[in-house]
Amino acid sequence: MKVGLQLSLTIGTFDGSDLVNLFERFIGFEPYIFTRGSKTEAWNERKHRKVMQNYAGDMLLTFSDRMWNSFSISRTNTEQSFLSVRIVQEMDVFFPSNDEMSDFLNLLPGLRSAYLYNGEYVQVQSEEFSNNLTGRQWPKEVMDSIKNTPYKIGDHGKEYEVRFNPGRSIFVDHSYLLAAWKIWLAEPFFALVPKEKILAFPHAIQIRELPSGIVYVQLFERLEESHTPESMFRQWKWQEWLNFDELIKSQGS
Repeated sequence: MKVGLQLSLTIGTFDGSDLVNLFERFIGFEPYIFTRGSKTEAWNERKHRKVMQNYAGDMLLTFSDRMWNSFSISRTNTEQSFLSVRIVQEMDVFFPSNDEMSDFLNLLPGLRSAYLYNGEYVQVQSEEFSNNLTGRQWPKEVMDSIKNTPYKIGDHGKEYEVRFNPGRSIFVDHSYLLAAWKIWLAEPFFALVPKEKILAFPHAIQIRELPSGIVYVQLFERLEESHTPESMFRQWKWQEWLNFDELIKSQGS
């Protein structure tokens, strides 16, 4: 199973040293391909570490291997741009504990949101075009999670109405929105949804404010059970409580 980590960070608060630290702390695969902007080339440890060290938040960087593991950082094209950092890799090399996540997130002064999630489940739940899901073996239970999602047939095969999927990942001007297994929300996020409202959410397994002021939420018990009816119910309730649809409209995304 793939584990995903999605970070939303304020522009100007994350530089090359932070990027190298993140890479060394969490990346457990050997990159095969490296992409900088629109240029893709074979991974070169010495050369591309220098690119990381000099990173200034101004372009897309992606590291990936042949087994669908990836690490990327990009600046979003929204009115209130932010840095999007995403890691997706196998659970046996990437399954950070709450303590590990808290230690790391406390080093990110520009944190807006962080989500730890089932990478395959969220990718399938978020994909609009069925053609983009071909060429890869997906777990049956994950594919079954979209069997009732409305769709039409278009140029890209089935074109899903992903707004009917509780595990979809979307972004607005300020941050990504995701009903993930584990969630960390920091001060800038509270401009979207007040901290008090988040803390009052009644359907989480666990919710609390950390000493750093970050709000931690665990929506459901086990990452492997993201697709179960109970977990998907909690995901829907999170979307409803934060009013995802209204946030999307108000942010023009």
